Amino acid sequence: MGSKKVIKEFVIVPSECESWKQRIEEKIANSKYCNEDSDCINVFVPSCTFGCNKIIVNKDKADKLKREVEKFVEKCNDSCLLKCLKLTPRCIDNKCQP
Repeated sequence: MGSKKVIKEFVIVPSECESWKQRIEEKIANSKYCNEDSDCINVFVPSCTFGCNKIIVNKDKADKLKREVEKFVEKCNDSCLLKCLKLTPRCIDNKCQP
């Protein structure tokens, strides 16, 4: 007898996406700390919600945030074709900025 395969599909309602977006924005805000320009990185993920250069954070937080935003884009149907210039992040007043 063959094995049974179960496929689970996640459907997220808009209100859950909104609260998830707010949690991600809070994580972004808390991940902008820096001492010098080299501490900062641009987590470039094509997203209508988070825009082109909104996720400029400390390099130590970048990978985790990138994975979460990519998951958000997939689960909340947040993809769009953006023509963006990838800005070089800078550390200004101990905060990563475009």
